[in-house]
Amino acid sequence: MTSDWPRKGDNPFFSKNNNPHSPTWACISFLDGCDDSLYADAFKEAADKIIDNLDEGNDYQHPDKFFFPISYLYRHTIELKLKVLIHLGIGLDLADMNTSLKKILKSHNLFHLWKITRNTLSSHWPTNPKEDLDAAENIILQFHKIDENGQNLKYSKDLAGNETIKKSPKSADLIHLKNIFDGLYKFLDACRMGLDDSLSIKGEMRNNSY
Repeated sequence: MTSDWPRKGDNPFFSKNNNPHSPTWACISFLDGCDDSLYADAFKEAADKIIDNLDEGNDYQHPDKFFFPISYLYRHTIELKLKVLIHLGIGLDLADMNTSLKKILKSHNLFHLWKITRNTLSSHWPTNPKEDLDAAENIILQFHKIDENGQNLKYSKDLAGNETIKKSPKSADLIHLKNIFDGLYKFLDACRMGLDDSLSIKGEMRNNSY
């Protein structure tokens, strides 16, 4: 049941519906202890679902305005994945948690985050072809180009009063966007799994040495 106007005592996060079989009932406590990689999965899947829904052609609205939330969700997914990779790199002594890196990790700058990530991946897999890294970099920097600080896709104007839409493409095919992003995501997630495995092995070796 929905209301047309706020009512006294309304709480958007509490409902009498506690049916675990409902397709819209979310048990947040199930996610207790999850890391940013799962959050990244969620943001990506949310964007994918919007595009898949639009692709069904049942929505009377033109998809123009959905470019911004979709692109923001994908951009935030990249940011989370890069930060996860950097933290794994720190655990493997591939990156030094110094003052500069702490500042970068607190920022939303994809260019700086990717630079650290690329160095981490290159150090861990020095013989791997750099073409994969180049391809991933190109996609990441395209997102950085339209939103350097994680704010442009969220607001119509930046802090200086400039229209943020000026940095966005004139048009975009959302299915194409989804397909390209899928490739990037699979690459970054494969890197995450590889670094995670190496970190687990490192932990086991340390435990066996005691």
